[in-house]
Amino acid sequence: MDRWTVTDGTDTASLSGDPERWLVELNISEPAAPGDPSDERGTNDDRGRRLLEAATQAVVIEGGGRLEYWIERVDERSDEVPTRAGFVPYRDLLRLRRQLPALPTDLVVRAFRPEDAEAFIECNNKAFDWHPEQGDMTPEDLAAKQAESWYDPEGFLILEETDDDGNESIIGFCWTKVHTDEKPALGEIYAIAVDPEHHGRG
Repeated sequence: MDRWTVTDGTDTASLSGDPERWLVELNISEPAAPGDPSDERGTNDDRGRRLLEAATQAVVIEGGGRLEYWIERVDERSDEVPTRAGFVPYRDLLRLRRQLPALPTDLVVRAFRPEDAEAFIECNNKAFDWHPEQGDMTPEDLAAKQAESWYDPEGFLILEETDDDGNESIIGFCWTKVHTDEKPALGEIYAIAVDPEHHGRG
């Protein structure tokens, strides 16, 4: 995965991805106070728009591709800055929470092991064959995710079934992610799925 940075001398935009798809993250250094006209750097919206436009131009120079900008803690104005920079709203990602029931006694949940990689990828790609990003995972993609600073092997859970002959197979998984920068730390389900052949079992 390629990574590089665009800067205007004060603020930066980080780009990561490959020649076909890029993800941009903004870092507004010392944000201006809302409504402060004396800040010569401009409003936070102006600075964000300039960075998004600079990131777009950088991707164009590198040969083009799809550029994505993800927004957290969305409000009614969240789309304004990227829209002015030429971006188009394309997908909403919702964070849902619930209490989980007890696990059926014929299944086992355990932590991911390195030898699970091939079977996990097969299960993932079957479960997410409709998904534009998750559905074509490769061994390289898996390794890149496991190299991220937030990755914790104890939070990468495998759902395993043992058949009547004693053969074990991966039929699902729940990959968790903990945001340690939140106070208190906040956990989320990063990806969860069951092999479609095992849907409907409760």
